[in-house]
Amino acid sequence: MKGTLLDQARELLSKAEKTTDPSSKKTLCERALEILDELTEDEPVEKDIILIKNMRKSFARSLVSQINNMNMNDIETTKFFYFNFILNFPIEINELMNENVDFDKNIKWLAEQFRSDLV
Repeated sequence: MKGTLLDQARELLSKAEKTTDPSSKKTLCERALEILDELTEDEPVEKDIILIKNMRKSFARSLVSQINNMNMNDIETTKFFYFNFILNFPIEINELMNENVDFDKNIKWLAEQFRSDLV
């Protein structure tokens, strides 16, 4: 059962990475995170904990790499990347920012774009 749920989450994250539609990306990401959260709540074995962490970080890395291709004039895109990315992946984002200067720059740029939209 857990293997099947991990496979489902992996498939949803893969689809979310590939789609360019912000609404679909958001829906796929949310469902995948629900599954991963459910698995985490069920006291997973160490192997599954590592898989879940790796899946989350890999997906976060993929999203960070997509920042440069975003259409910041599309409010749905902006909302997806900020609310659903920054808020759902804080641990992974901090790790990525510490590991890679380009990721650090991209995430800071994204935060600045969002702040400027609010002003």
